[in-house]
Amino acid sequence: MRVAALIVAAAALAGCGEAEERRAAPRPVAPLQEPPRVRARPAPVATPAVPAAARRAAAALAIEERVARVFLAGVDGPEPVRAWGAVLLEPEDVAVGLADPESAPPLVVATEPRPEAQLLLGPSADVPIGEEPDAVVAALRRELRASAVPLAPGHFPGQGAATQDPLDGPSVVGLPLELLRERDLAPWRAIAGRVPAVVVSSAAFTAFDPVTPAALNPDVVGGLLRGEIGFSGAAVTDDLAGAAAVGATSIGTAAVSALRAGSDLLQVRDPVEAEAAYEAVLAAVRSGEVPAGRLTEAAARVLALASAVSGA
Repeated sequence: MRVAALIVAAAALAGCGEAEERRAAPRPVAPLQEPPRVRARPAPVATPAVPAAARRAAAALAIEERVARVFLAGVDGPEPVRAWGAVLLEPEDVAVGLADPESAPPLVVATEPRPEAQLLLGPSADVPIGEEPDAVVAALRRELRASAVPLAPGHFPGQGAATQDPLDGPSVVGLPLELLRERDLAPWRAIAGRVPAVVVSSAAFTAFDPVTPAALNPDVVGGLLRGEIGFSGAAVTDDLAGAAAVGATSIGTAAVSALRAGSDLLQVRDPVEAEAAYEAVLAAVRSGEVPAGRLTEAAARVLALASAVSGA
């Protein structure tokens, strides 16, 4: 609190010509208010380039095919409805064939090891409350060495402090950005160059935006994942059913927002919802809401991912 400057007044003394200084009583002043804290955000950065061959292949696709290529869709039978970029097999699902025999085969992603899987979702890179980041890093490195197929760890930027699993309801991580950097980003820095894809969280992070899920937030995907961490692989959303619940919106709207934010592979486990989300993204691309260049970039990353994990 500042003390008001002493006010000195000259006053003539009665009955004499002699003057002397008198101090006026200090004026009360209001306490200084701290300036409002501004949320720290990563500076906008250029997105790392995708392979030129993958970009050319994506650009050559018809717009409908290009949109289908950015989806990781669940299946409800042996043949997917569309030539999705990737199909998700859960333990109870049968092996899948092709929607169109002339189309490139979809990338086969699974939640547990199985013979057809080319990519596994997991393991978790989250740092639980009370656990040290170094322990999580060590466990991740062991799993990367032991896995017979490439892995896509989750849930960037780390939902170990989330209020709940986003698939169970609205989920928020309330840690400040500096603590996220110190604690939760440590595993991602350690493995960023060793995995072809990462799964981005559906939780909202108050360090960026208390209501927008991470996978739908360009500050998280573009600024933090691409810029600060320097990850150049595919950014996969967690199941967009969770993001829709957190953001109180439809899965189609969440899919459009995720693609605009920089996510590349849009995970929708419900096959019916995957169709609805496909139509929403297709309409958004045709209207210009999603720039054609962003769609091509995402499709190119998915094609590059499929090529990398298949050894082509």
